[in-house]
Order: sequence, then structure tokens, then C-alpha cells
Amino acid sequence: MTFESGLLGNRALANGLWAVIRKTGLAPLALRWHPRSALRKVGWYSSFRASRPIDGSGGILPWWTYPSIEFLEPRLTAGLRVVEFGAGHSTLWLSARVGEVVSFESDPAWANRMRPALPGNARIIAVDSYEQVIESPPVDLGRFDLAVIDCSGERVRCAEFAITHLLRSEGVLLWDNTEGPMWEKIVKLTAPHGFREISFSGMAPQVLHWSTTTVFYRPGQNSLEI
Repeated sequence: MTFESGLLGNRALANGLWAVIRKTGLAPLALRWHPRSALRKVGWYSSFRASRPIDGSGGILPWWTYPSIEFLEPRLTAGLRVVEFGAGHSTLWLSARVGEVVSFESDPAWANRMRPALPGNARIIAVDSYEQVIESPPVDLGRFDLAVIDCSGERVRCAEFAITHLLRSEGVLLWDNTEGPMWEKIVKLTAPHGFREISFSGMAPQVLHWSTTTVFYRPGQNSLEI
């Protein structure tokens, strides 16, 4: 049963209601309450109310655009290793879907707040700055299938370090908030390494603005089978 027939019983009244909604600026109410509302389906209202990235059932989501989450989730498997620059809800979300997550975090208070919630296959390495990771790398962590760039600073340098020191040859790079003025630098960094990009623009949990999350991959065999 459709929303219109269930509420009004006939098409004429349904059309009249939609005409009123359109002319009176009540579209936000339709987005909020219509059972097929896209924002309701992805849980945006729940995340906005809770002031954190969650889905409609209260489950943790990464703070990336909804299209990128939908694209990435079915490609994650228990055999993958992930490294992040910037820990957060994505750490929890990823750790429930992959074999191991290692996150560098430059905010010690946030790192301490996150650690009690981490499962056994995830860990946060607190650093004074992301430059510290680049200039004085920690003990060998091996190679990773996916690197996530979502830190508060030095994103280009962190991505370059991830590509040259942390990613496997078939590894994939996920870079959040690529809609900003750094896009030219991002492309200049990734293109010489053979990466192609798929950008996912749209809304993200909790926030009102439009943003972009980009996946960089090498054609052919890659960790996520893109």
C-alpha cells in the first residue's frame, strides 16, 4: 500500500495533498515522514538528532557520504587490512567488516575516548602530529589493502606516505572531503601512481552540506575488486 492510498484512500485527494505540500513549502515534512523518504531510509534524521553518524537503527556509520558507504560496504571482507589517518566512527564501522584496522590519531583525548569502544581487531596509535608518522614512522606495520585519509591536517603528505610506505601494490585509497580546494593537489599526487578515481558526492550523516568522498584505485586487480 502506498503512502498516498494508505493516508487518503484515493488518487485525487493524494494529488491535492502533494499540491498543497509543494506550494506551501512543506517539503521538509514530507522528507521527514514519508515512508519512502531517502533521508529517512538512510537514517539521516536519526544521526542529526543524535549529533553523530548513525543509521536509522542506531548503528555506527562512518562520516562519509552515503553513496560512498553504499559502494564500499559490499566490497569489505574479513581478509582485508585497513590503515586510517584520523580515528573515529569509521574505525568502529570498518573493524566490524574487515580483519584489522590500525588508526593514527593526533588528538590524545579523542584517542582515549575511542579506545574503550574498540574491538580486538582495531587499535589506535596516538601521535603528537601526523608529521610524526611521516618523519619518524612507527615499527613496521606491514602493508594494507585500504588506506583512509580523514585526518585534520597534512592530508596530502599523509596520503603520499600511505601510498609509498603502507599500501600494497593493489591497495585502495579512500579520501574524504575531496570537494575542497585541494582537489588539484590530490589528483597531482595520485595520478602518477596509476590511480583512477570514483567520487561519491552527496549528503553525509548528521551534516547539512553537500560533500564528496573519493575512492582511488588502480585498474585491474585491486584489493576491493573495483
